[in-house]
Amino acid sequence: MSPTWLAAKALRECRRVLAPGGAMVFTVPVTVGRETRSRLGLPDVFHGDTSPPYRSLVHTDFGSDLWSVVLDAGFDDFRVVAAEVPSGVAYVAREAR
Repeated sequence: MSPTWLAAKALRECRRVLAPGGAMVFTVPVTVGRETRSRLGLPDVFHGDTSPPYRSLVHTDFGSDLWSVVLDAGFDDFRVVAAEVPSGVAYVAREAR
């Protein structure tokens, strides 16, 4: 999700194509203590290998309000699941329909 300017739109599209009762599992870096923000006008930041063609330009910095961004996209449930202690987490967004 970070490499898109339209994170909310991308989340809505993911929700749209889920089967009824389906779930989307994803990971994104989250900065605790700050809300989600666009990086438009900020210095470039890359995820992954920083050498082309492997680097991925970050357009959205997700913050501690990620749960509300996901719910605002129309998902019915949002969960944080420990994937690797201490800092690795996965996020699960569910659609109840």
